[in-house]
Amino acid sequence: MPSPSGVRHSLSLLWLLAFMYMFYMIVFHSLSNLPIEQSLSRGVHARFWMQPHAITALFVGLGALHVMSLVCSCLASRHSLPVRKSILSFAAAAAAVIVARICSAWSTCDQSDNRVFVEHGHAYLDHVPKGSVLLGKGDLMSTSIRYLQVCEGFADDVLFIDMNMMPSVWFSKMTGAHLPNIIFPATVYHPYDWPHPQNKGYSMKQFIDANWRPDRPMYLCGDWFEYETQRGGVAGYKTLPIGFCRIILSNNLDIPIHQWLHVVLSTFPNASAVYPAPVSKYAKDTWEHATTAMYWTLRQENAIWAATQCVQHLSPAASSQIAVEYCEAAAQLYESMLSESTFPASEQWAFPFFKNAGLMYHHLQSIRGDASARVSAQHRKAELWETYLALSPPGADSVAQRKELHQAVKTHREQVGFGIEGPTLQQLLVQKRYQEL
Repeated sequence: MPSPSGVRHSLSLLWLLAFMYMFYMIVFHSLSNLPIEQSLSRGVHARFWMQPHAITALFVGLGALHVMSLVCSCLASRHSLPVRKSILSFAAAAAAVIVARICSAWSTCDQSDNRVFVEHGHAYLDHVPKGSVLLGKGDLMSTSIRYLQVCEGFADDVLFIDMNMMPSVWFSKMTGAHLPNIIFPATVYHPYDWPHPQNKGYSMKQFIDANWRPDRPMYLCGDWFEYETQRGGVAGYKTLPIGFCRIILSNNLDIPIHQWLHVVLSTFPNASAVYPAPVSKYAKDTWEHATTAMYWTLRQENAIWAATQCVQHLSPAASSQIAVEYCEAAAQLYESMLSESTFPASEQWAFPFFKNAGLMYHHLQSIRGDASARVSAQHRKAELWETYLALSPPGADSVAQRKELHQAVKTHREQVGFGIEGPTLQQLLVQKRYQEL
């Protein structure tokens, strides 16, 4: 039997824990300003609940201790059989709740096969030459790369420079020793107010000029700072997407389209083997889901670049053959994405993939020299746009553009028919929308 002072001490501790719990819940949620309507931000917000959850776990532990004390006293006492049964039933029910909770959450919490971030780091490092310089920013990129280099010793000859840290005065002093053969033209990179006060700042052009070497490629992983982007990039240099990053080239250098396409297709890992379907394993508020979405976005950037080159060469003054090569390259890149078994077709941000791929075939339908090739392009365009119309909401495009897409698909379907097996559900959805126009 505990003494009165011991009871008072226990009660004081319980009241203190309860106060801590309520203080944290009220103050934290009053000051928290993350936009929780966004899935990832809501997930980040929820991670701060671990602190109050720790206090809740203490109460659960105290309750479990009390239950075990009742069970022990029941087994050692001479209570009547009904009383002992009721106590043991209560203990069994409490244990069953815990076991049921573990079983229900096991598949979600089991991270034994989670290699998303490891493979994400490999996607940056696997295909760059030894000694390359990677300029990037962002937690996902920097932590994935640094884990592989520091913890697994993988590609530690590649120099990764976090652009978010470059504007800090301490960066060149503290990290210079870990970046061999990297020259910092001045004390700090200052993209928004250059030259820096007291002439201690340098621009990105000065940094690249100082570190440019033919035998050491430089890559931009992400975007330039806004200062550089507003001016069209870094003067004298251009970037070419190759996988997750863009190689930095002098303006007078070019890579043949066939060579570029071969490199790009061999750069991206197979999504079906590396990146799970976003809704099958990881919820939308997890970093795994964000990483998977980033994979598809970065992969599409390569196709968008080829598509942009295609459109630029569609002018009468340009070579139609070059336009065909770029359009076919973009179409091939889109097809390689859409053919992956884990392509997230149900995700709203993935709908434009079908529309953009169809646009490439729309151009190919006009510029291909062979008549059968033009018909093939028209057929594939209709399939892709039909899928886009079936998946995307009506408000995804302007009314005029929506009607144009509907008309293109309708015209083609009237020419070839629905086929001997009859219309699919997807085709019926599109047909229904024709009737609504």
